[in-house]
Amino acid sequence: MVVTWGDPWEMEPCDLLPPEAFYGEDAPRPPAELLRGCGVDPTVPTGPESRTVEMRLFSECAGWRTPATAAELYEAVRSPRPKERQSLVMRTWLRAASFSELLGGWIEYAYTWRDLVRAAHRTGPHRNELKHWLNDFARPDHSPR
Repeated sequence: MVVTWGDPWEMEPCDLLPPEAFYGEDAPRPPAELLRGCGVDPTVPTGPESRTVEMRLFSECAGWRTPATAAELYEAVRSPRPKERQSLVMRTWLRAASFSELLGGWIEYAYTWRDLVRAAHRTGPHRNELKHWLNDFARPDHSPR
C-alpha cells in the first residue's frame, strides 16, 4: 500500500523560471474597475507603503526586536546584493505570505513579478507550490504550461 500526502501541486518538483521569463515594469495591470470589483481600494498606499505587505510582515515578525516593514521588503526585492536582514525579510515574505497576499503585493506595486522572482532565486530554495504558482505569472511566451 502506498500512501501519498499533500496536493500533487505541492509535492511535484518544480524549477522556478528565470527572472527574464516574467514581466517587469511592463506588466499589464488589472483595470481599476476590476480591482474595485475585487475589493481593492485604489487609494490604498502602494510601493514601499503597501498595506498588504505591511500587515503580513507586521504579523509574521511580531516577535522580532525590530519588525520588518513594507519599505524594507521594497528595498530588499530590488537590491542586487541584499544584506543579511534584507535576505531574511525576503525569505520571511516568500515563506509566510499567502498567494492572495503575494498577488496583493504586486497589485500595490511593492514589486514586479520579475523583481520578486529574481529575489526568490537569490534567497531560495522555496516550496514547490510557490514555484508552481509564480511560474503561472510568466509571460505567455515563457509559460511552463
